[in-house]
Amino acid sequence: MTLDRITIANVLDTAHICETQDWDFLLTLDGGERGGKSSVMADVLLVQEPEIEKDILSEIYGTFEGRYAWSWVEWYDLLKSSIGRAVIREEADFLGRESMTEINRRILRILTTVGRRNNKMGLLFPDFWRLDLYARERTRIRGFVHARNITEDGPTRGYVNWYVRQRFPFPRSDGNTIWWHRAGTGHFRHISKTSSCHAEVWARFREKEEMAKNRVLEESGTDPRKSIATELRIRGMKIRDIADIVGTPRGTVGQWVKGIKKDDEKTFLESISPESSNAPDDIPDGL
Repeated sequence: MTLDRITIANVLDTAHICETQDWDFLLTLDGGERGGKSSVMADVLLVQEPEIEKDILSEIYGTFEGRYAWSWVEWYDLLKSSIGRAVIREEADFLGRESMTEINRRILRILTTVGRRNNKMGLLFPDFWRLDLYARERTRIRGFVHARNITEDGPTRGYVNWYVRQRFPFPRSDGNTIWWHRAGTGHFRHISKTSSCHAEVWARFREKEEMAKNRVLEESGTDPRKSIATELRIRGMKIRDIADIVGTPRGTVGQWVKGIKKDDEKTFLESISPESSNAPDDIPDGL
């Protein structure tokens, strides 16, 4: 374990408390474009689940790839199938290039299941303070990832300032009860430089990332509600329920999803409905 990994391990002591007390554990990495967020999160993943690194060195790459989601539908499916695992949400859209307030509210409530299932949730987002307020308040640990111009060769990526959340019963002048305490600073060598196997898993990751970004570009000219309605219909949700979620008349939704074969074996209704959630609304905030 390198010094960088030790830094992560110290910060993730919070995770042990979250697991033993059945609280939710959400880690958010933010920072500018090309700062190294994905590589740092990959290192965090390998600390959280050392077995995955053993798989990589054995040229088994599926366990690493299987911890990532790029769309909220993939993210939900991954959370639903995960217990006691790391779940990473790349390109989080909780502010919303593609999401609406109602869908944000419902999807973010899924975060209440993270503690119940003892999952370790990771979000990557460009600007923490523009992230949805609910997600910010759920975040236990924040890492600000950035690059530094320390050599003549150009900027060096992968520097991280770590912060741990603490909530107090009395508000500050602005009404906020959350303080962010500086927990440490680290620098992470790119995961692809660890070994040839790590380079291979990173190349596979970049292929999936490229596919996800191309999908965003292809859908950028489409009403985002149409894309979400189509996803939900494919999974078997009724048109009237889709219309309620996306805030669109049933007739319009019917035109959007016309010709899609309904899959009776899957439904998202219970998964995103706050009324059907089994997770408690009030999870202790003792950190």
